[in-house]
Amino acid sequence: MVMNSRLSSDPSLPSGDQMAYRPSSDPGPPPPGLSQQTRQPLNPPPGFNSPAGEPNGAGLLENRLRSLILNNSPIIPGFSDGNGSGKRNSNGNGQEGQSDDPKSQEPQANNAHAGKAPKKRPNQAQRRQMSAQLAITFDPRPPLPQTARPYVSPTTDPSHPHQHPRQVQRQQDQHHQNPHTQQQYHKSNGAHSATFRPSGYSNNFEPVPSPGVWRPQSNNHQLSSDALAPPFGAPSPRMAFQTSGHGNGYTRSENQFGRPLPSPAELDREAMCLEGLATHVLSDAEIEMADIAEKEGFRQRIELLCQDAIARHETTVPDTNFPAQSVQLRCFGSLSSGFATKASDMDLGLFSPFSHSQPEAPDSSIPRILEKALLDAGLGARLITRTRVPIIKLCEKPTEKLRRDLLEEREKWERGISSDHGDGVEDDHDDQDEMMNTDGLGEVDEDNYSHRLTSLRQQNRQTLSSYYGMAKRVLRRLNGQDIRISNISDFSERDFNVLTDVCRAYLRGLADAALRGRLEKYSSLSFPEPSTPSLARSLLGVSFQVEGEVLVVAWENRIVRERDDRAEDECQRFMEAWKDLQKTPGYGLDTLGYNKELQLRLERMRKIPSLQLRVLDQGLHESAVDYYRRVLKLIADLGPRNHEDTFVENYISGIRNDQVRAAVSVFASRLQTKSLAAVARRHKVLHLALEYERALEKSLYSSKQTQMIQDYVKILSGPEGESASSPTIPVTATNAAIINAVRSFPGPSTMACNQPRDQYRDKLEFPSSGIGVQCDINFSAHLALQNTILLRCYSHTDPRVQPLVLCVKHWAKMRNINEAYRGTLNSYGYVLMTLHYLVNVAEPFVCPNLQELGQAHPGSEQMCKGRDVRFWRDEEEIKRLASQNLLNQNQDSIGALIRGFFEYFAERGPMRDGKHRGFDWGRDVLSLRTHGGLLSKQQKGWTGAKTVIQLWPSKNNECDVPKDAATTTAMPTKGPAGSGPGPGLKEVRHRYLFAIEDPFELDHNVARTVTHNGIVAIRDEFRRAWRLIQAAGRGQSLDELLVNAKDGAADNDQSKFANLLGEIHGFSPTG
Repeated sequence: MVMNSRLSSDPSLPSGDQMAYRPSSDPGPPPPGLSQQTRQPLNPPPGFNSPAGEPNGAGLLENRLRSLILNNSPIIPGFSDGNGSGKRNSNGNGQEGQSDDPKSQEPQANNAHAGKAPKKRPNQAQRRQMSAQLAITFDPRPPLPQTARPYVSPTTDPSHPHQHPRQVQRQQDQHHQNPHTQQQYHKSNGAHSATFRPSGYSNNFEPVPSPGVWRPQSNNHQLSSDALAPPFGAPSPRMAFQTSGHGNGYTRSENQFGRPLPSPAELDREAMCLEGLATHVLSDAEIEMADIAEKEGFRQRIELLCQDAIARHETTVPDTNFPAQSVQLRCFGSLSSGFATKASDMDLGLFSPFSHSQPEAPDSSIPRILEKALLDAGLGARLITRTRVPIIKLCEKPTEKLRRDLLEEREKWERGISSDHGDGVEDDHDDQDEMMNTDGLGEVDEDNYSHRLTSLRQQNRQTLSSYYGMAKRVLRRLNGQDIRISNISDFSERDFNVLTDVCRAYLRGLADAALRGRLEKYSSLSFPEPSTPSLARSLLGVSFQVEGEVLVVAWENRIVRERDDRAEDECQRFMEAWKDLQKTPGYGLDTLGYNKELQLRLERMRKIPSLQLRVLDQGLHESAVDYYRRVLKLIADLGPRNHEDTFVENYISGIRNDQVRAAVSVFASRLQTKSLAAVARRHKVLHLALEYERALEKSLYSSKQTQMIQDYVKILSGPEGESASSPTIPVTATNAAIINAVRSFPGPSTMACNQPRDQYRDKLEFPSSGIGVQCDINFSAHLALQNTILLRCYSHTDPRVQPLVLCVKHWAKMRNINEAYRGTLNSYGYVLMTLHYLVNVAEPFVCPNLQELGQAHPGSEQMCKGRDVRFWRDEEEIKRLASQNLLNQNQDSIGALIRGFFEYFAERGPMRDGKHRGFDWGRDVLSLRTHGGLLSKQQKGWTGAKTVIQLWPSKNNECDVPKDAATTTAMPTKGPAGSGPGPGLKEVRHRYLFAIEDPFELDHNVARTVTHNGIVAIRDEFRRAWRLIQAAGRGQSLDELLVNAKDGAADNDQSKFANLLGEIHGFSPTG
């Protein structure tokens, strides 16, 4: 029966030693652990014969429980087959069940046991076994306080349709694993009964029932204890307390995920440290009223210039009476939302409703007219058109060089030469999934097509990774795409033909003819003509094969062996398996599967130490110190089996610069005994001299420093440095002054000429300071104004919102991860991340969901540019209710909220509270408007990066426009293939490595500028911050949390430079 299994598996029942025998006439109190329903008298099921005086079968229930404990049997004494025959069921020992009547038991006992009296109680071994099976871990803590929570968190409502299946499964697992962590939602009483409830909401903060309106889920359906009980004998999922080394008597606990929980003292220290840090940040970072007044004065000045320029332009149209006062520059962004810091620039939206052509229209001349007017006024102005929305970057006091460059750029445009670099991220190719939207693209010009293919050639000493990047760009410019999991279902015949041609050209363009000949012998790289889709290849897969064949050649020609015979044989089998994979006949049947197999085997080949040494090559901007350190690690992996002379030869052959390599080779030939350390030291000396020479060519040192450095280069390259007998260049009376002076100069390795080219660097980029007030003039700011109002309303909901946002923005700026132009996230994205935590993760919530509250009245639709912009926007009412603490019941300090914010975005798994899981960067989409705050990338269709052709929409300035007026549309190009979009069109790159949905433009990813390197940097910084916060709880300092990342990198570089000089000259770096 169901009741049997439920009771027999309930671990909360006492063991046999704890349950005293009671006569059937004295049922006594119910066993502890049973639910309230179990404590009530139960009606017996059919077949139960209630003894006299035992109403509703209460005595049978007691007998049944006693039988379960004593006999360890699910059979209920006195249970009949339902027909009144009195037939007994067999027990677990093969015997029939005994009657409750002692008289009736005696004959049966004698028959069954041959005169032996039956045992009334189990023996000691049986009792010990039952005790072990029924014992559960006891939780001595008081139960969690039940807090009224009218707004449901994303992790407490698994039934909400906006949550994707992965999160629902998480919540269901947590709900069944740990019933003690479930929030109970009841109506507030007492002081909480006055909590604000907007019109249309009941006392339980639920909206009046109406179709399509969200309402919080009540928690009236309580799971019974038997449904939540673990299997019989299994450990309880409740928190188990274990002793730890704390001297204060606190016992370290673990949550239901098995993770250790911090002590209350640690939590207090973390919150207090963050609270103090937040106070310091606010005093330094919060913008002052004088700065706001200065920016407002600059805005008024620009507005007058814009009014005059646009009025003069509009009066050129006959019969026009243009009102100049209708032109407005309205402030939006952080300065208007209340989240501005001292470093915040001003964002302005230009509105000219009576212009014949709206400023944001593709054919509008207003942006160029304003750029010229602002330049003529002595300001620094630059129109950028390749951004998502055209903007003018403006500064109040440009330097002479910057102003000269801006005027030169304007002159180029007037002559028809455009060099607009856009937002600096359009040419990045680090994405894992690239996809070019080619819908509607015209036929490719044949001459240009052939020219693109024939120009794909590997240059001398060009790395394979760089050559592969060149091939990807050619593929994109031919309106093609590589086969990916995100586009394989829509791969057309034209896509296949273009991809095959680029793969063939990539193979034929290899600089090594011998390598190319070996690869063409493989059937998988033969590329027969005409090609068939059944033999589809991927450019990524072909690049894997090329790199793998390079390693095969290196394996065949290597001298160094693996550390032992076993490793040698294992690696030989890997090489043979790789060769067999190239000859696989079914390579084109499953292109993605074949690529995966190639990648897995290639990664294993890359880890073979002898191959790494054979193909050793110094990176383009790799220092001699880092190169030597890498070689030492390889030598350690190879063991003592190989001779040092072999390592020296490979080291020298891998030096990148030809002149340095030749000089080091000559130096090594003079050594009586070849020493890798001596060769590496000479390499470091010559590499340092080379870096100095590059810096001098670019005039990066002052005139006084230049003379000293020239003399120092002569010392490094002269006879003193070429001596094979001396391990160092000693400091003497003649060179001491020069060496000591050089030690105080900045190291040459940090100079731009010795660093990788900054792909985001633009000579017209405005410096961060020294040029007065800076601002951006936006020509399509209608929705941006609505976003600003929304954020300002959120800032009014609680006095802790603004300090928390300012702290997060300041942290992102100090850690150098807030530059959208350089592949990270803009400040607006960090604001949305913070609000997401306060609305959906904090327990109880700090901010209500204003967009959900605004949709409580179905008839109150408000549209702007075809977007639904409804939200609760009554700022005065929000302020009034917030001042009375009626909008939430959260009492956490700012320090506690900052701690939770960093934990949420740093921990992918369960958080320390046991109720939530951290943000999943690879799958989740932050959606502030959505109940629960999370969508999946699959739901949004944001699973792969894509480049689309965008039309600048020409709309009137009215807010109410058709809903289908999308701002991003795939359009056919009008220019030749590969030359970019035609007039009025532009390429826009959409990335979804990090996904934040705009509150109103639901198809816009606020984090679209985040590149692969950018998201790695952002996640690393969150993890670093969380480690420092946890360390602060253990008594360590939290000062490093806000250390400027640029300053830290500079100090590290200077320290490396000092160590290098110490090694070259034989003195202590600090001496």
